[in-house]
Amino acid sequence: MDNARRAVELLGRTDVVAAWLRNIALGEEDEDEPHWDRWAWDIVDGLTEDADGSWSMILDLVASADDAELVLVGAGPLEDWICTHAPEHIDRVESEAARNAQLRLALQATWVWSSVSEETFERVAAAAGSRVDAPSTPEAAAERRALRAQFYDLCASYVPRGK
Repeated sequence: MDNARRAVELLGRTDVVAAWLRNIALGEEDEDEPHWDRWAWDIVDGLTEDADGSWSMILDLVASADDAELVLVGAGPLEDWICTHAPEHIDRVESEAARNAQLRLALQATWVWSSVSEETFERVAAAAGSRVDAPSTPEAAAERRALRAQFYDLCASYVPRGK
């Protein structure tokens, strides 16, 4: 987190935001094309644990993104921020979304129902002003949570051999 914060100070927020958006624009289209701006993704990801620093970076990304890029801001750094910080800072999401249509669009791309409490999820969904992806029944939610827990258990137990 400290390194990410220092990198933003050194490189400048505007350049980090621009590079992050250029990096996501490449996507997986051309695997032979080097992702020169991957560093910006790493910096934004490195800010995740810093509630204030990552929130202000997310707002900068939202302000600079077009509608297609907003989906990726929502499914990336905004989703990570909500899962990490929304229980303590949901009021930030609600107050900003009330006046920021771009943030509402990004919120619609988040998939956080299984990572936050039902109350927090409902507040995120209300702030988005539209349906946010969630299972249609409590039984489906329980099944998806169990599958997600299984997936994380498998990921945690995997240790690459020979390294």
